[in-house]
Amino acid sequence: MLAGTVAFAAERRRREIALLRAIGATPGQVRWRLIRQIASIGLLAGAAGCLAARALFTPFTHALISARLAPTGFRITPIWIPYAIAVGVGVVVAALATALAARRALAARPGEALLASALPPRRMSAIRSLLGLVALGGGLTLVIVLASSALSFATLAAFVFMIAVALLGPVLLGWPAAVAGRAVLPAGGVGFLAGTALGAGRFRVAAVGAAVALVVALTGTQVVSLATAQRATERVTAARTLADYVFVPRAGGGLPASVAATAAKLPGASATGMVSTQVFLLDRGLTRQGSSWNAAGLDPAAARDTLSLDVRSGSLADVRGMGVAVSDTLARDGGVTVGQLLQALLADAAPAQLRVVAIYRRANGLGDVVVPRQLALAHATAALDSAVFVSGQGTALLRGLDAIAHRVPTAVLRTHAEYLAGVRADGQQNARAQWVIAALMIAIAVMAALNTGAMAAAERRAELVVARLCGATRGQVIRAVTLESLLTTMSGIAVGIAVTLACLAGAGSDPNGGPLVVPWGRAALVVGGAVVLGLVGTLLPAALVGRARLTSLVGLRE
Repeated sequence: MLAGTVAFAAERRRREIALLRAIGATPGQVRWRLIRQIASIGLLAGAAGCLAARALFTPFTHALISARLAPTGFRITPIWIPYAIAVGVGVVVAALATALAARRALAARPGEALLASALPPRRMSAIRSLLGLVALGGGLTLVIVLASSALSFATLAAFVFMIAVALLGPVLLGWPAAVAGRAVLPAGGVGFLAGTALGAGRFRVAAVGAAVALVVALTGTQVVSLATAQRATERVTAARTLADYVFVPRAGGGLPASVAATAAKLPGASATGMVSTQVFLLDRGLTRQGSSWNAAGLDPAAARDTLSLDVRSGSLADVRGMGVAVSDTLARDGGVTVGQLLQALLADAAPAQLRVVAIYRRANGLGDVVVPRQLALAHATAALDSAVFVSGQGTALLRGLDAIAHRVPTAVLRTHAEYLAGVRADGQQNARAQWVIAALMIAIAVMAALNTGAMAAAERRAELVVARLCGATRGQVIRAVTLESLLTTMSGIAVGIAVTLACLAGAGSDPNGGPLVVPWGRAALVVGGAVVLGLVGTLLPAALVGRARLTSLVGLRE
């Protein structure tokens, strides 16, 4: 968005560039003058951004702690390296965008450049079209190749697609808006003003529409992917959990191993504890760039009546000693088969050679590796269960479970339905935590959209002045700009929704996904916010022109 905004600003200076060329300035002199100006502005803006970042440290730290993404007492210690990188990248991107935007005006002869500056741009350059097609192909490649991890890479795909939209905006956004403009031409003076402006200003429409599309694409992808992943976790957890009762730790702690042992001795009870742990796999294709795989420690014999993992091959009964089960996702991504030996590091960094004895499907909310419970307890940071699942019925069993809950302060007894409700609440909490991070990039996109909209509206001041001087009333000018802004915004929203759907097209192939889930309340909020965003930035300058007296408009500078 920085490159698009700067390029749009440089495009508005075509007349100034042409005049400088006409009075004898060389292309190199003009180019370096523009680059020096944008670099100076970039340095000042970067300094202001650094000061704003320092001011946001405290509220952002509180947000991270509230969302449980950081421990209590967490503090941010500022260092200069991120500031230098951010300012340097911003200045370089702005300078390159300025040089590319002014390239056509500098390549033409002075007289031709002066003539061309009086006309609106009619076509995109070959380089811009080529880069746009490359970005579009990159987005499609991400969606197709990474379909099995669609939810994880949806945001990255959205960014790549939006680069293509920004570059190909005059076609993807400008032409649809121009077609819509033709439909409103017969609607009197207001329709004529709006329709002709949309047809002649495809590049302006592209700049504003791309900014709106970016906000819709990023926010929409985040909303739909989080809802889809959460629904998948709830669905898989419900299918996996056979237990009638579940002990969970109070306030995110753990349960002593004695809880599972005591529950298993109750009459008519079948109980198993689950240890949440992690495993680092060292074999090629399974290292995850040094990140661990989520794992669960289970006793297969005790878990037979409480959990169903939907085993595809092998047997969970063989999960003992160094025998482990892996999810079908891990098996597919790493080419793992039953009987294969895996080199690994356990949670305490102890080396181990694990043998795959089973492959299962229902990994959401559990982990991609199941290890023997005793092995997990022996190598865990704290030898505690994260949950204890109990199957059985009867008054005596329930009294015994209540007695355990009273004796163990950290244990909370939940029914099957209450446990699933807790899973849903935890998922919503995790979604709110992820929104803390996503809110930053969305805020940046919103600021870019407002800035681009205001610049596009300012560019039209002379056009609106001419309309007023030719007899258009204040109301007609404001209604015409409102109609034009609405059609431009709708074009951006449509493209943003298309990008969202394209990025999540492979969600059905993702083991952590499934059918797309659209939370309509949040989706409506996204669309409504985009409409307001698109209208506010462009309507304010038009309203100011509409309210001004004609005598003051005559002297308005271009």
